[in-house]
Amino acid sequence: MNAVTIEAGLGIFENVGRVLGMRVRSEEDILQATSRGLPVRAYNKADKIFGFPAGLIGSATTIRRRQENNAPLSRAESEALVRVLRVFAEAAQLYGDDAKAIAWMKRPAKYLDGRPPVSPLALSATDSGARLMEAQITKTAYGMPG
Repeated sequence: MNAVTIEAGLGIFENVGRVLGMRVRSEEDILQATSRGLPVRAYNKADKIFGFPAGLIGSATTIRRRQENNAPLSRAESEALVRVLRVFAEAAQLYGDDAKAIAWMKRPAKYLDGRPPVSPLALSATDSGARLMEAQITKTAYGMPG
């Protein structure tokens, strides 16, 4: 696993930007970057950190084609990647350690009633799942039952 570039003294935007390899200071910066499509190298860097399951950000065939052609991610793929990185950055701040945050992201748990355990990584690629994980991080930070 490559070293992660989360830094405790930085905010969520700055840490997302460090993983993406670009300057991110606000939602506006994220909106502009995702509208253009993030560079495929951002996906590659994040994939080295997490080892994305096939199809998490986009179909395996499409991602492979983007990598071969050095083409940017689509807007939907870019937004999914940013959601995952935002949840990761929040978890890294909570745990104060990248390795612990990565382990949490990959560990399946019962987050959904009546459903089998699922990892925060898998949930974070969707808008509702990312919000659920952000709420879980907040609950954990304030010692509230999950």
